[in-house]
Amino acid sequence: MAEFEINGVKLSLDLDDLNVADKVEKAVEAVKDKATEAQKAGVTDYVGAGKKVCEYVEECFNNIFGEDTAKKLFGGQLKFREHIDAFGSLAEATVGQLKEQNTYFTGLSAKYSPNRVSRRHPNLKAVK
Repeated sequence: MAEFEINGVKLSLDLDDLNVADKVEKAVEAVKDKATEAQKAGVTDYVGAGKKVCEYVEECFNNIFGEDTAKKLFGGQLKFREHIDAFGSLAEATVGQLKEQNTYFTGLSAKYSPNRVSRRHPNLKAVK
């Protein structure tokens, strides 16, 4: 479980809970898909594109951490950099947990995986 802080608000993210992991995956993919759709639709002006991105990020946080999370994080303001930094913090927390899980499972599987060479050829010594 990772705890991280954005604009003074502490958030907890537990990707060991697969329901939470599913919510995170869907919410992040939705942001990517909507940003791509906005580009295709021709939203090119800075203000319009920035507002769209802020909306997508707020929706992402609300979907993962519950309604009104975006209000707590951003106070109703559409500050582009704050929204991008918050989304980056979420990504860092997610990637960090996934790396930890991967390391854990790799170590666990290595611990219980038999050494095939020594099992098949018990008289041979393992080369290091």
